[in-house]
Amino acid sequence: MKRILVFLCSCLFVLASLAVGSGATETRLTAREAFRLAQQAVQAKHGDCILFLVTGTQALGAPTDGKLPVWKFRVFSKNARKELEVEVENGSARILKEKAVDSQEEFPPSDAVQWWMDNWKIDSQQAVALSRSNGADTFLKSNPQVVMGLFLGPHKGAGKWSLTWGWKILYMVPGKDSLTIEIDGSSGQLIRKG
Repeated sequence: MKRILVFLCSCLFVLASLAVGSGATETRLTAREAFRLAQQAVQAKHGDCILFLVTGTQALGAPTDGKLPVWKFRVFSKNARKELEVEVENGSARILKEKAVDSQEEFPPSDAVQWWMDNWKIDSQQAVALSRSNGADTFLKSNPQVVMGLFLGPHKGAGKWSLTWGWKILYMVPGKDSLTIEIDGSSGQLIRKG
């Protein structure tokens, strides 16, 4: 769990430092659109890869609509006993790194993974729209210049995997306030706000 939090935080701050309006044309995708590209990149190398975590960050002052130029995905290959980090940037996917995984406990159960994939119904645009209708709009009116982090993954609590995909959307004003809204990835229901 600690590795996941470190990964999430590093993605958030690295991507948040991207320059806005650098003059280059951006290809902005939803999480599911980007996942299709990531899936093609990893399937050629490890056909048994399963999605575990989705992260994306919108730079300061950029549109907060759930479409991003950069998405990162963490996937596992049980056969190769590896965890892969895949990045989709401006419509191109590439494997950033692979690392061996020692413990079988690091992998979610196969039946849970299939359940997550079958029940990932809320894409990033919908998740952001739902977060805005559940309090983010008020926050954004007071804080129009935010860094937005989007995280999608299964919940793991008390050392056990849950059968729930959840979006965690973080609106952050550097050095000031932040708002986190969690949305169920299947139903779109508000899980938590704070």
